[in-house]
Amino acid sequence: MDIGDIPSVCVVINPNAVGAAGVLRELRALTGVTVHLLERSAPERLIAACAASMVEDVGVRFLAGGGDGTLAAVARAIAEACATLDLPPAALAPLALGTGNELSRVLGWGPSYGGGTLPRTLQSVARGRIVSLDQWKVWRQHVGEGNSQSSPTPLLGGSSQPTAQVSEELGFQCFFSMGFDAAISHEFTLQREKSPGSCSSVVRNKAWYAWFGACELFNQTSYLERDAVELRVDGMPVPLPEDINTVQLLNIHSSADGIDFFGTGRPSVKGELQTFQQPCIGDGLLEVVGTRGVSDLLSTRMRARHSFRLAQGRVVEIFLAASIPVQMDGETWIQTPCNFKVEHRSVAPYVVNDAGRTLNCELR
Repeated sequence: MDIGDIPSVCVVINPNAVGAAGVLRELRALTGVTVHLLERSAPERLIAACAASMVEDVGVRFLAGGGDGTLAAVARAIAEACATLDLPPAALAPLALGTGNELSRVLGWGPSYGGGTLPRTLQSVARGRIVSLDQWKVWRQHVGEGNSQSSPTPLLGGSSQPTAQVSEELGFQCFFSMGFDAAISHEFTLQREKSPGSCSSVVRNKAWYAWFGACELFNQTSYLERDAVELRVDGMPVPLPEDINTVQLLNIHSSADGIDFFGTGRPSVKGELQTFQQPCIGDGLLEVVGTRGVSDLLSTRMRARHSFRLAQGRVVEIFLAASIPVQMDGETWIQTPCNFKVEHRSVAPYVVNDAGRTLNCELR
């Protein structure tokens, strides 16, 4: 099929995503579409490929096939390519493959691409409205066990600049959490690495998440010991309720397969944050919430309640004195004791599918 009348769209596919093989077959049936594969082990290749596409057409837009981690990787590659070429940022849209796909939900593209509609999708991407999505940088400094604040650190001093003491800079654009929800995601990650074939479909993946969630419900592991975690937002200490078992930093209000933990549009309950701005994906603010456990997660999914609103702010500091499961835009690991400082980096342009939007989250 010739799609020559569609403005330029470059497609980047994560070949390991569920459904990627079918999308690649669809793309091969089209002419005039540039396709690149995401290689996690060689990000410089994607940066070069994005740069080449932008040199050929400064107005090109990108469509990324995969989950939230794929979108984050492609967004970083586009940003680096634009910086190298001194070009304005190119707009990006999601093609939701696999499970989760939280940003795709928020932007109106849905939780999963069903196949067979790529020409129409490419037209929508090429002509859709563009909004700004905040990008967040995370300074991480490793410290000794039980000693999260004993060493001099730029995190405690409030400096936004890294020093030799800061191990590395990370980043996210959707969410950053630590606790029981990250533990569930991490168990799924380990299962997928151990047995890729057991995670080869959306149905299987959701079954695994349900299984690991049930295990958490019955085990009731305590992840956030009060003497091992400290939270500050915009320089002010934020006390954690005794029963909180996960802390989430939210830039978009969809996570854990479509849950709005903040409860956008609902009034606050007694004891939690009472005054805040209406959440927006491009306002330079993060919403910080705490959730008690899997039972709370299920209640929130059914919209019977929302998570405990802890804070809203521009700079978030977290001090960990013990190891804990962490996830950032769907990527998981066990974090050893460290200090985190999260602050605004930039904004990235994303394409919205207004016809498909269902979530109550402000876009600008």
